Amino acid sequence: MPRDYQKIVGVAGYLIYRSRSLHATRLQKLYYLAELKSIEKHGRRLTSADYCNWDYGPFSADLAKAVDGIGPKAFAMSRMNLPRGPAKIYRPTAKDVQHGLNKEDRDVLDEVLREWGARSTDAIIKAAKTTEPFIWSSYGDPIDFDEYIHWCNKLYHNTTVKKKFEDNSRAAGKVYSNVKDLIKAI
Repeated sequence: MPRDYQKIVGVAGYLIYRSRSLHATRLQKLYYLAELKSIEKHGRRLTSADYCNWDYGPFSADLAKAVDGIGPKAFAMSRMNLPRGPAKIYRPTAKDVQHGLNKEDRDVLDEVLREWGARSTDAIIKAAKTTEPFIWSSYGDPIDFDEYIHWCNKLYHNTTVKKKFEDNSRAAGKVYSNVKDLIKAI
């Protein structure tokens, strides 16, 4: 069991509560994208949940165990048949769930939900499968978040890169919202 099991439960609970309902695959991918967003914005992960490269993209057994262990007080779990097969659906049952997350973490989760919450599960899976950490791993292997932290620190948190980003944005006559968008445009 991960050392920050309660925080894993808190992050999952927050995503479920704010979404009103999530099936397991969608929860897995939103959680994974939130881990990446936290690394990109703050240079650190939300939790220590391990992920591996799997069929429908990144998968965390730690997250699956944590969510299944939340219990009936805060969430109800039901099963539903989806096009891919049977799925677990999580719905909040408590009106006020104490997640134990700081504002910085909640802001990251809210940003991920704003960006991805209304998109299809297929779009979220595709996005998760095209992230650097997933691409860098092989099927069945762990996803190396430490390598991504190192890469992001060089890319996003480097003052020289930030200066070039600002200069290139002005020179291009377009303001890019982040370094990643600028790189895509180049």
